[in-house]
Amino acid sequence: MIDNRTRVLTSTVQKLFRRGAKGNIRRIIEKSHTADIAAMLQGLDETDRLEIFKLATTPEKRAEIVSYLDDEIQEALILKLEPKEARHVVSLMESDDAADLLERLPQEISKDILGSMVKEDSDDVTDLMGYPKDTAGGLMSADFFAMPQNATVGDAIREIQEQSDALIAFYLYLVNEHYHLIGVLSLRQLVLAKPTDLLNDLMSSDVISVTLDTPQEEVAKMVERYDFLSVPVVDNSNELVGVITVDDVIDVIREEAKEEILALGQVVTVKDPTLRGQFIARIPWLLLSYMGGIICFAIIYSFMIDVSGELMPIKWMTIGAILPLILAMGGTAGNQAASVALGEVRGESHLDWEDIGHHLRIELLLSLCIAAVCSLITILIGLLFSGLKTMNLILGGVLGIQVIASMLLGASIPLLMKKWERDPSVNSLPFLMLLVEILGVTFLFGSGYFL
Repeated sequence: MIDNRTRVLTSTVQKLFRRGAKGNIRRIIEKSHTADIAAMLQGLDETDRLEIFKLATTPEKRAEIVSYLDDEIQEALILKLEPKEARHVVSLMESDDAADLLERLPQEISKDILGSMVKEDSDDVTDLMGYPKDTAGGLMSADFFAMPQNATVGDAIREIQEQSDALIAFYLYLVNEHYHLIGVLSLRQLVLAKPTDLLNDLMSSDVISVTLDTPQEEVAKMVERYDFLSVPVVDNSNELVGVITVDDVIDVIREEAKEEILALGQVVTVKDPTLRGQFIARIPWLLLSYMGGIICFAIIYSFMIDVSGELMPIKWMTIGAILPLILAMGGTAGNQAASVALGEVRGESHLDWEDIGHHLRIELLLSLCIAAVCSLITILIGLLFSGLKTMNLILGGVLGIQVIASMLLGASIPLLMKKWERDPSVNSLPFLMLLVEILGVTFLFGSGYFL
């Protein structure tokens, strides 16, 4: 299990680092898979992460490690490196990964790194930075393998051997004298053919490709349908300009799945991860749920007056009528928080308590903001129809407490399920809705003793 491997690797490296056994750490980094090293580094604090990252023996290894890191950690690490080292690491990254990283760095640093790169590489990265991220142009890499159609199998094999470190070679693409894409053959076909065979005789001319402006969702569907390891990208004149590899498509599929989870949880796509961005993303659906609860309150209250007259105290009539609003707001707020948490843990190998604490702190601040808005609206509505009364203040407070409790439960249950190695997507929502309903009824009818 990758979870256990990463956990053991992190623990081992931390112990060795505290003992100053840097030579042992170097050997571990050299023998371990780059993805495991990146996962281990993400579990460390910034200072230790930088020092251990520098123990990677070669610049090529460091560049691979950076490519596997999360965006925020990747950016922070590059900014902490010496300028000369940062330039060297980025220059060794694949062109698409380098372009994504440079777009996030401050402009002056990006220009400095681009200026230090070989002109051909710099031009490739600059071109990639000009395409929208959610298109084939933004996903593609300029490092690919293409040969003229009249070349032989022997020519292609020698070219691959000479450039194997710099190329992504899942398939061999064939081009004419104008660099137009005209054919493709797999490496298996290449290896099994005779050295003197012409590539033109072996290729398949039925090449499935995408254009620079093809949406990333369509690229992902194409890879899924045809089981491609890479997809060629052409411009409007059918000139081969890049390839999209399966690892980039997996990232797209993961991103799309996260957006679907957020949509199911009544949260629009959260492009801005800040507190303000989260608030703007969630509040419209919460207000819609609030309106539905108010309508239910009006309907129930009117029927209770008609049926009961003076037989039932007004406070219990109000509490009974407002119950759907309390439950609806708790359910929506908790569901939103759970959906965001599920999106966060999806694809993660493991979570540390520090990760859980950080997410819950953000969710607590957000819940306080949303609770304040909902409570204030409730108090203002009560003030408008019945004047300022203790009942209005208490019911507004109960609604606010319900929203805070529901959001914290919604955020924590998926995180804890993941931490305890349970499937959060299956187990989270039933527990959440059960607890939200129990808390809502308890808070609301418990408040009746103070009215």
